[in-house]
Amino acid sequence: MDKTYINQKEAAAMLEVSPSTIRNMVKDGRLKPRKIYKRALYDSGAVRRLLEDETTSPPAAIDGRPVVVPVPMPVNPPRADLQGGRPEPKRGIFSWFTGA
Repeated sequence: MDKTYINQKEAAAMLEVSPSTIRNMVKDGRLKPRKIYKRALYDSGAVRRLLEDETTSPPAAIDGRPVVVPVPMPVNPPRADLQGGRPEPKRGIFSWFTGA
């Protein structure tokens, strides 16, 4: 006979994810625990339905290619030596010794 309620570790094993993923699923509302004797237990039917939904969802690919989400490039701050208009002339190793 199948259990009606399962604990977090059993739910994670059923979905083949880590227990922290189960906690994240509770936070975002995909799973709802039931407190029984101060323990969070999950309905095995709801976990099974979630497993079916996860396996029937379309893959994140179009025409066999993965979907790429563009990420904005960071903007480099302006360089201090270009603030005044003329960059400071580069000094060679010789100028370190002579001060010129």
